Amino acid sequence: MAMHYELPIDHQRVSAGQVLQSIKTLRRLFQNSRLHFFLLAHCYITGQSVDGREIHKDQVQEYLQRFPAGSRLRLAGVLV
Repeated sequence: MAMHYELPIDHQRVSAGQVLQSIKTLRRLFQNSRLHFFLLAHCYITGQSVDGREIHKDQVQEYLQRFPAGSRLRLAGVLV
């Protein structure tokens, strides 16, 4: 939320790279994979880069394909 609304934390702007790094330190759970997916999708939609790298639609869709076949996100075909 801080990144999305450009709110500072401890008087510092929060970058997409910082959010991604925080997500990667979480345990590998499905809900954390969803956080990662939604961050990538948000960055793609808003044109925001992650650590200086532009996020492309193919990257977001590739990450979506990693979800279990029965996942509602995968079945919804987000960003298709």
